[in-house]
Amino acid sequence: RAAANMGEFSTDGFPMLGGMTWVNVFDPPDIGSGCFRGFGRSRASEATTRIPESCLGTWRVDVEWSGLREMVIHDRGIIWKGSYVVAEEVLVEDVTDDGANLRFTVFVPLNPNAWTDGPAPGIHESFDITIQARSWCSGVFKRQGDDERLLTVQGQRLMSDEERKRTMPTLVRTTSKDPERSCPVCLFGWEEDGVVQVETSCGHSFCFGCVVSVCNMTPPKDNGECPICRKEVSMDSLRRVTRR
Repeated sequence: RAAANMGEFSTDGFPMLGGMTWVNVFDPPDIGSGCFRGFGRSRASEATTRIPESCLGTWRVDVEWSGLREMVIHDRGIIWKGSYVVAEEVLVEDVTDDGANLRFTVFVPLNPNAWTDGPAPGIHESFDITIQARSWCSGVFKRQGDDERLLTVQGQRLMSDEERKRTMPTLVRTTSKDPERSCPVCLFGWEEDGVVQVETSCGHSFCFGCVVSVCNMTPPKDNGECPICRKEVSMDSLRRVTRR
């Protein structure tokens, strides 16, 4: 076990430093204990250097009492609230073709310190989540200084832009019935390389990239306003336009 201030001990007799107990990385601690002890691995340990492919993507995570946030998981690490956790510091267990169990702790700098005693440069937050069916996750969450109870976590993987293009329904038009020959926002022609024409629920046509940009302007990122009529635009209601 790592050295710490020997004048201060947790309730189980292990030394503490700055409110955190230093524990053996091969003996994952319980984040529900009286003092905060988050999950994590030492980079020197024989840990995985990549997160399983079945867990990758952008996840919309709902932490109890904290609201919705995005968590990005890629093969070399996890991004949460702008902070980065490398794969070597993530405990990966129970790996299957459809998911895995991930346990990690992230230090969030300049976080509001309502859960800490006095000013703090940031706060530690810890997750124990299980990803299933490559599409949803659930588990528990613990924040440093909040010793009341574990909070529940639920999340869903967001579709990538390429997945949306492949799965959206198709609308077939004849060229003569197409009201525009180009996207009214970026002015790229429908026949240009890489341009995917889509129609919104209000009947206006744009290139897919411009609809993504409109929706990214305001959360949630899968909804926005039509640049022409200002009606609501939903990524889920788009139809891909093909011509004959």
